[in-house]
Amino acid sequence: MKKTFPHRVGVTVGAFSGLVHLLWSVLMALELAPKVMAWKMAIHGVSMDWSVTEFMVDDALILIVVGLISGYVAGYVIGAIWEKTA
Repeated sequence: MKKTFPHRVGVTVGAFSGLVHLLWSVLMALELAPKVMAWKMAIHGVSMDWSVTEFMVDDALILIVVGLISGYVAGYVIGAIWEKTA
């Protein structure tokens, strides 16, 4: 296997995680997040009190960056473990 395998997995997982958090931020900005959360809770059979806070650009950017970084780290670790055990 290529030595870049863990990095490539990290980039892939990081990009996916970043895109998911970007999508969530867009839903927040469009004020659609409460409807999505209500639907998500309902299909999982969960009933609880929760609220969605107001959209803030700073928080959205932090969320996306943290999603990218943590996704990269998780993907890199998974790729490194895969490379060592395969």
